[in-house]
Amino acid sequence: MLHFIYTIGLLCILTVLDNPTLPAYGVYLGSQLANVPETMRQTPYEYSAAGKEQQIVDGLEDYLKDITPDRQMPTIGTRKATPPKSTTGLLDAIFNGHKYSNVGTLKNASHPTVTYNPNSDRALFAHELGHVASQTTPQGKLAAQLRANPKLAGALKASSFLGPSAIAAATPGDDDLAASILAAYATDAPILVDEFEASRHALNILNKGGLPATHGQKGRLAGALLTYLTAPLVKGVTGNFAGNLVDQPV
Repeated sequence: MLHFIYTIGLLCILTVLDNPTLPAYGVYLGSQLANVPETMRQTPYEYSAAGKEQQIVDGLEDYLKDITPDRQMPTIGTRKATPPKSTTGLLDAIFNGHKYSNVGTLKNASHPTVTYNPNSDRALFAHELGHVASQTTPQGKLAAQLRANPKLAGALKASSFLGPSAIAAATPGDDDLAASILAAYATDAPILVDEFEASRHALNILNKGGLPATHGQKGRLAGALLTYLTAPLVKGVTGNFAGNLVDQPV
């Protein structure tokens, strides 16, 4: 929730300062809100995960036989979570949407557990299983390990802002926005690779499960990926703006 408060506050400041990179924040907020209706969904519909979970998990098992034939199907737990149908639930879905769609190892557990809203699009459930599939491959496992390392994650989070700021401050003039944005994307690479691979695997899992993704579901996965793609953009333009303030003549 803090990053939303930070972003909205920064939007207000940049509006006052008439910053030309303000549209990046609009794109970021729009992408963050895109999947809220799915996160909030209270009743199942045609493409919900409800009733299709085992079919999708079976699709994962068949898919893993193709990409890692020498590995056994990992044990996977599931946990249902639906936001309350209230203003509080809506705010929770907006600010803490990850609570209703994630995969991780719970306390005192030795296997991953997928937390999901059974009323939401089954493509989102498949995306979380896609993280499981990704971690069976060398590149996917590396990206997940880099992302999960708390010390490295903290360092990358700091450098994703400080790097663009340093580039802007060290470069004379204001023609350094592209370099600042590239620096932010470079530091977010483990997250972007992890999320892209999860969505790619999700499409294959759905196919293997006999539930090929519709155009709408592909768009929903792309929209979810967009939330991660726009975050470095915001960090880059924010860092660039701060760095250029530093290099302005007094």
